[in-house]
Amino acid sequence: FLSQRPWFWLSSSLKLAYSVTSILQNRIGKQNSLTGSEILKILRLQNISISGGKLRGIIEYIRQERKLIWLIACGKGYYLTRDRAEVIAYCARLRARIETQWKTHNSYGIQPLKPKKIKIGQNQGVLFDNYS
Repeated sequence: FLSQRPWFWLSSSLKLAYSVTSILQNRIGKQNSLTGSEILKILRLQNISISGGKLRGIIEYIRQERKLIWLIACGKGYYLTRDRAEVIAYCARLRARIETQWKTHNSYGIQPLKPKKIKIGQNQGVLFDNYS
């Protein structure tokens, strides 16, 4: 996401990531969640206007770079959790979505992906190796 952009875009995106992190950092628990639209409204009050797609990309960056730990998305919006069981359930839903996307990708018959189980600490995960 960020590495494919010019350096000046990177600088502005890091500022956006900081702004979004500031908005979400105290949103602990589903009852305190914010929708993407609500986040965009708060950003507009700060004279920052971005698209919903760019917001999702920024949130993905925040998650992947662990700027906010255990940032969850649900139908009610984005929030932080301190409940390990909730994170485990969320990761199970993510894996199910990944598996569905993997099956759809492979249904096209172009560069099928093959899952490869890996062990990270005590947890097991799946990476996808590309087999042409």
